[in-house]
Amino acid sequence: MPIGTISNGETGSSVRTKLNSVIGAVNNLGTAANSATGDFATAAQGALADTAVQPADIGTAAAEDIGYFATAAQGALADTALQPAEVKSSNFTAANDGVYVVVASATVTDPSPSEGKGYTVVVRNGTATIGGTGYSTAGSQIRRLFHSGAWATYVDSLTTHTHSDATTGDAGFMSASDKTKLDGIEAAADVTDAGNVGSSISGATTETTLDDTDEVAFVTSGGTLKNIAYSSIKTLLNAIYALKGAVTGSGLTMATARILGRSTASTGAIEEISIGSGLTLSGGTLSATGTGGKILQVVQATKTDTASVTGTSFSSVFTASITPSANTSKVLVLVSLNVGGATNNWPLIRLTRSGSTLLQGDAAGNRVRVTTVCGAPNSSASVAASVTYLDSPASTSSQTYEIEMASQSTGAVYLNRSSTDTDTTAFQRGASTITLMEVAA
Repeated sequence: MPIGTISNGETGSSVRTKLNSVIGAVNNLGTAANSATGDFATAAQGALADTAVQPADIGTAAAEDIGYFATAAQGALADTALQPAEVKSSNFTAANDGVYVVVASATVTDPSPSEGKGYTVVVRNGTATIGGTGYSTAGSQIRRLFHSGAWATYVDSLTTHTHSDATTGDAGFMSASDKTKLDGIEAAADVTDAGNVGSSISGATTETTLDDTDEVAFVTSGGTLKNIAYSSIKTLLNAIYALKGAVTGSGLTMATARILGRSTASTGAIEEISIGSGLTLSGGTLSATGTGGKILQVVQATKTDTASVTGTSFSSVFTASITPSANTSKVLVLVSLNVGGATNNWPLIRLTRSGSTLLQGDAAGNRVRVTTVCGAPNSSASVAASVTYLDSPASTSSQTYEIEMASQSTGAVYLNRSSTDTDTTAFQRGASTITLMEVAA
């Protein structure tokens, strides 16, 4: 504050008052009052200081040389580098391309599948359960890989350096047994080469006798390699030998118009038999000569048990077979049946050969075509039914003739019994026959 000016002639009290004011003002000054102006920043410098970055705002890296830090390129490489194995002691979900060391029991869950990706687990202690399988051998390295839409596991031992053997489904290393098999194969061996096979057979040990259990290899007409026991071959050879030894007198040659047989009334060697009158031998076929219609053979089948058919679908109840001696022969079929049914349910009968109907009525609307039909006067009776038919099979193969039956309605019809079949003397059981006669042309 201003202290005024001391003028000449002022009295002591006035001067003293002003001096006291000066002394009080000096006592209120700071240390800067005794310093030069160069010891202080200018007003412009003070304004710059207000906007300057303060030391507390700068990290410790600002004080280091750039050589202490990785470059941007090195940082990019670190992002894709394989990281050190993670140590696990509890259950965890693996990450693709992850590496883990299990030091206690842990169940590992597969990551989201990605073709060609997987992870690796090394067992140091405890058990690692991966894909439902536990691995507890210390030093085991389990590689889990997602390939072709499925997880695959590969196990190595870091202590013994063992590897998984190859299987039909997975690639791997050759097993010891596989190596033994490979060593046993002759160099350049080819079991499909005819020369090699021939040399092997020629080089085999010669055997002068055969046991029944010995086997002989052969190729079927379809090209399949098979074998046959010597016992079977011996059976065939014995049959041929027996036939050769039985032909005496003329040996293996015969006179014209002769057949082999035996006319002597006892067992013995095969004899040449002259063809009698009424028969001719031509082209290997024996046939009757002169007037046709001669009976060459007769076959009869009998059925004494019962059979039944329920419903309107035809089903076989009785068969007989014959083998004609010539393509030109006919077969006379004689059928005698004993059938029964309810009063309003008549048995329908059809004659067939090898599944084909031989004789039936013409088609007429919805009417059922049959060979014959018959009905009993009541359900307690059975009646006879007969069929006669001359067939021309034009074959020398076995021919099977069949009687099929069906019901007129949904009920049942019967062969060799009545519909009502009470066990008393008032009811009967019948028999049926099929007689087949080969008739010469």
